[in-house]
Amino acid sequence: MKMVQKLAAAAVLMCAATTANAQQKTEVGDWTIYSNDDNCRALTAFSSGTMVSVALYAKNSRTTIMILDDKVFASAESTKPFDAKLAFVKGESLVTDWLGLQVIGVQLESGTKGAYIGSDGDGLLKSFGSSDVAGLLRGEEALVSFKLADGPAVESALRKCIAGK
Repeated sequence: MKMVQKLAAAAVLMCAATTANAQQKTEVGDWTIYSNDDNCRALTAFSSGTMVSVALYAKNSRTTIMILDDKVFASAESTKPFDAKLAFVKGESLVTDWLGLQVIGVQLESGTKGAYIGSDGDGLLKSFGSSDVAGLLRGEEALVSFKLADGPAVESALRKCIAGK
């Protein structure tokens, strides 16, 4: 079942990518790293149905995170602000450094809905790689969260991939 989810996630998220078809791919835990012309992207699907893409772009080391889940983002509208805040958990501490980033709704051509978060530089990727959990909050309620057991390895693989560009 996990392979089917990964294939579905790759298909959906690759359609959402703004780059050409993936040139190379590498497996890192439950994540697949794709090397595209201008970015490197990590994709995974969780058993809850949530799909996640984390991308590092060669230009400006821009980091983006896309989270897709029709149940969570049923009210999301493409390119419109979505009422949520990105947070990470490290150990027992809530990392609030990214609460100020705007979360934007997305709707793929397939109809799948989600949210997009982006930041210039690689600080967002560093927080992703050093945290245990990532998620979107609305007030004190977690709308969606996912474990980052492979976070450090994914961060390292994305950095290695982008260094070759």
